[in-house]
Amino acid sequence: MSTRPDFVIRNIHQQLTESALVYKVLAEKADEQGLKNLFEEMSASRAPMISVLAHEVESHGKEMPLPGTVGGIVDRIWLRVRDPLSHPDGTRILDECERAEVRLLEHYDEALTGEDVLMHLKKVLEQQRALVASNIATLQRAGAVRSRH
Repeated sequence: MSTRPDFVIRNIHQQLTESALVYKVLAEKADEQGLKNLFEEMSASRAPMISVLAHEVESHGKEMPLPGTVGGIVDRIWLRVRDPLSHPDGTRILDECERAEVRLLEHYDEALTGEDVLMHLKKVLEQQRALVASNIATLQRAGAVRSRH
């Protein structure tokens, strides 16, 4: 049984939107410059992904729903990052970010296996999936470096 492609794509869009805000908050709260730079880059990389997905969906006559209220998003973000941020070496937050990226990757995989996904959209999803996979590798490298110190 396959989930409707528009539902999965909207879910990806929402996850991208929320993760952009999570990474922005993490960048603002990070004490270490290396982590701050990493989170800023990851937050900034989300904007074009969000925009392209919204454009693709809207170009086919559908609206991309708003992910929720800003206040609600900020509350969810704070609940996700509060405890990991308090961990002294930053490894825990990198692990949490990696888990979130893996979940996002799974949603891309689900969308890409859908039979109703238009070829052009499938190419967009494949490109974005590659970026998410790259983020996972980057987070793993950052975590490995931190573990050695």
